[in-house]
Amino acid sequence: MPEYLAPGVYVEEVSFRAKSIEGVGTSTTAFVGPTRRGPVGAAQGAPELVTSLTDFERLYGGLTDLALSGVTDPALRLNFLAHAVRAYFDNGGSRLYVVRTANGAAAASAQLRIGLDPNPPNNPLASEDVWVRARFPGAAGNGSFQIHEVAQPATAVTLGTAPDGSLAMVGVTLHLKAAGAWADAAANALAVTPATVGSLLTLSVEASDADGQVQSWEGLGYGPAHPRYIGTVLGLNPAARAEALANLVWLDVGTTVNSFDLRGTVVVGAATSRTLGRPGKSKRRPHPQCRTDRRIAAGTRAGGVRTVGAAAGLK
Repeated sequence: MPEYLAPGVYVEEVSFRAKSIEGVGTSTTAFVGPTRRGPVGAAQGAPELVTSLTDFERLYGGLTDLALSGVTDPALRLNFLAHAVRAYFDNGGSRLYVVRTANGAAAASAQLRIGLDPNPPNNPLASEDVWVRARFPGAAGNGSFQIHEVAQPATAVTLGTAPDGSLAMVGVTLHLKAAGAWADAAANALAVTPATVGSLLTLSVEASDADGQVQSWEGLGYGPAHPRYIGTVLGLNPAARAEALANLVWLDVGTTVNSFDLRGTVVVGAATSRTLGRPGKSKRRPHPQCRTDRRIAAGTRAGGVRTVGAAAGLK
């Protein structure tokens, strides 16, 4: 009823007829079911709003049949929810909330670094591990992960303006910048003079999944203080929700892994690294393109590249 804000005499017309049933908009709806990829239920956030088939495919995958564990009948593997989404938008739908379901599906993963306790008997130490993991469960997360080190020439001025968390090679020694000063792994300070030259080291990453989707990131840093630290940009909980939904992978860096350890993981053959490439072949390469290639897959070997971990399909 109307709200009167001042005293007075008002005339209000009231209909004596029964109110008719008003139409309800059908342009907003919700679908629940299995998809190729994407966040699963409330455990990974609220239902996501998509406004086109392109939006849906970006977050939840395409129309390819589902990879259901133990299901061989093609009719039962049909990606019915994706087809329903296409029909919904083809028929004028404009707002759709999607909730993905999965029963026991695991996320693909590959171990880049096996952590060992530095004290005898050198038992495995999880806090020293480095893993790359698919962000969401399901066989669509199987794919590849490539990480390259890029070296850029640096003068004294460049070294002085580089952000904290940067890693540089001066001569044959690595130095990390912290609190505005450079130091090596043994905490020996680097005296930067006008004649000092070196190379600033950053990371370039490319990831792909089983559906052929490819993502890349450039200019990532080695140190946690770096504004584009790889463990933050590709972290489990990135700053933006959009990145958490769109990123194919996340990097699980052990709590005691330092910047020099991480660099040893990338440049295989360094003092703190282990061989992650093809059996019998070193992946160590000269600057500026040191590179580590890993497959995130559910097998033991694929195309000659060693694989670690497994991704169970949806059940």
